[in-house]
Amino acid sequence: MANCGAQGIPRQRTVVLRNADEGSATLYTYTDRRSVKASELRQHNVLSYLFWDADSRIQFTGHGPTHWLPEEEARALFDTLPKHSRKAYATVQPPATPIDRPQDGLPDDWPTRAITDTDYAAGHFGVLVTELQYAEVLRLDREHNLRLSGVRTGAEWTLTWLIP
Repeated sequence: MANCGAQGIPRQRTVVLRNADEGSATLYTYTDRRSVKASELRQHNVLSYLFWDADSRIQFTGHGPTHWLPEEEARALFDTLPKHSRKAYATVQPPATPIDRPQDGLPDDWPTRAITDTDYAAGHFGVLVTELQYAEVLRLDREHNLRLSGVRTGAEWTLTWLIP
């Protein structure tokens, strides 16, 4: 996933795609609401995605406006997370905070905390929802490559074949 950083520089990171809705062309990813990308989304609310499937040799790229899933829906998802998954949102300080020595940023008693004692992290947990407006599929093949683009207006896609 990539977004436009504060100085206009693209910023990429690997994220886990948590859900995709084909009908609405919507992608869902989890993130810490305190992260740099979260603050950058306030200025530029577009995210871009790149997926590669080595078996099919297909590359997919797409982008679109992004918003937060409503907090009550995000909280319902957070409540289903096991303790080890909550770690990503449970750091004492926000992600990318400079520190003096290597550490995970979790409270010292994290290993012995009950899962109910990790609920504070729900306030840091957010779900990014991207509604794709543009997508491109590139199929790489030794015989011939194929490339298709799509522009979405409302619920309709306009597809165009492109030279790979």
